[in-house]
Amino acid sequence: MARSGDLHFHRLPQSKYVDAVRWLSPLSAFDRFVAAAVHDTDAASFALEIHSLDAANPNSPLLDLRSSWSSSSRISSLRSSQTPHKYLVAAASTLAGSLHLLFVDPVDGSIDSELSIADDRSLHAGPISAVDLQAGGQACVSVGEDGRVNLVTVGEARLDHQRVHDSRGLVSYMAARWASPAEFATGGLGFGVQWWDQRKPGGLVSQFKGNW
Repeated sequence: MARSGDLHFHRLPQSKYVDAVRWLSPLSAFDRFVAAAVHDTDAASFALEIHSLDAANPNSPLLDLRSSWSSSSRISSLRSSQTPHKYLVAAASTLAGSLHLLFVDPVDGSIDSELSIADDRSLHAGPISAVDLQAGGQACVSVGEDGRVNLVTVGEARLDHQRVHDSRGLVSYMAARWASPAEFATGGLGFGVQWWDQRKPGGLVSQFKGNW
């Protein structure tokens, strides 16, 4: 017999390959949505799907597809805002170098709008390795194998971006996470971790190197 607090695992088969999954912060305990980056190898199609979790039967939960957004390239990284506002926000980057912010209705799970920076090499000259959203979903940091670190903010019906750093490929970044509204950390090849603070000139505060 399962005890209170025990973990339960359920298998939810999907018809497509799943590259990434993120919870969307719910406004209530009754509305729980999942964002999934998927691709279909037979149709050569890529998408971000929003599913609702139906846990009416705790022993057999179900996922119900609510909405879908088609991507022109395979999604390389997926993040969601941890603080719910008027909309639930999901950030998706692609192997082609584009970045997309999708605003999801917190009641019915529909994708209300989408803002993007196209894959024209203005943001990244190649695949985006990782993105991370601030808690409120108003700013996003992106890093790539091209050595670029970018700060993306939500403007008036558009996305604005600022180049924080460009190593011109000498350093490939593979991870990025926010630590505060002004600070974030990056990591990548070469066993390096960097700490950035937007309040400081140049942004880079400290760097740890070493085979650890």
